[in-house]
Amino acid sequence: MENHEASSFIDAVLHGRVHTPREWEAYAEDFHSRFPAANGLFAQLTTADGSTSYDVLARSVAGSNPTTVLDVGCGEGNFFDALAPLIAESARMVGVDVSSGELDAARRRFAGDTRISFVRARAQHLPFEDESFDAVVSHQLLNFIPSPAEAVSEMVRVLRPGGTLFTAVNRGWSRNEPADATWMGLYDTALAALRALHPQVRLPDVSDPRVYSDHGLRSVLGEEPRLSLESLRIEHIAPGARMSPRRAAEIYDRRYVFEAVRERAQMLGPIEERARELAGDAGELYVEIPFRIAVIRKLEDL
Repeated sequence: MENHEASSFIDAVLHGRVHTPREWEAYAEDFHSRFPAANGLFAQLTTADGSTSYDVLARSVAGSNPTTVLDVGCGEGNFFDALAPLIAESARMVGVDVSSGELDAARRRFAGDTRISFVRARAQHLPFEDESFDAVVSHQLLNFIPSPAEAVSEMVRVLRPGGTLFTAVNRGWSRNEPADATWMGLYDTALAALRALHPQVRLPDVSDPRVYSDHGLRSVLGEEPRLSLESLRIEHIAPGARMSPRRAAEIYDRRYVFEAVRERAQMLGPIEERARELAGDAGELYVEIPFRIAVIRKLEDL
């Protein structure tokens, strides 16, 4: 990891120091430039009807019949892969991300589609005029912004009056939910292995905890006065996949913080062993990543 601020973030986490917002942003940008396909996991997890979280989000967006769509935090373009076949040939789609590596991958992916373009920018400073888009979308963006108000404000600024904001948010996992037991079992093992190597580790606070509940997400969006809170709809989905113990353990080879630990090979062994225990005689385990999908309109009369 050559980026000084990104390295400083990892040093802070492993030594129990409070990191700065800039260090986190630098690390996230560096991570996605090194692993531009990291979000591919979400394109492999499906609901009972075979839909990924991108598919569910895309169908919702397509239902609003937009002519212009902005994806904020677009990554390598997984969402546009799902959306492009569902909307008009004349529609225009623009993706924004801070990671040059992911944007390069996205541009290669859609090189033949003139409807789709990509711009490097931060969610908090979108380089577009007011009221430029019919629909603004984000997939997991709000999970990784400590103070989401500025990003939400910018997304609403570029949204046309009466337009719709769509956001998919990882709802997190609970020890009280039986369906979350596999993920929590792997996470607890990974964290114990990390702490055995770095006893002072302090996992970073990179999101507003309110996004992990319906009430909290409503509160976050309700802070933006140009949104119609009465129009808010929240849908719960839980895409997942059966995978081998080794594949489940390898998730931590491409997960924030864990991937940057020099001794991560020593961590993957215990994680895979725990995954084998969870798989039992079946030889596979079911890994689920649950989402909330929030849909809310911008007021028409401002």
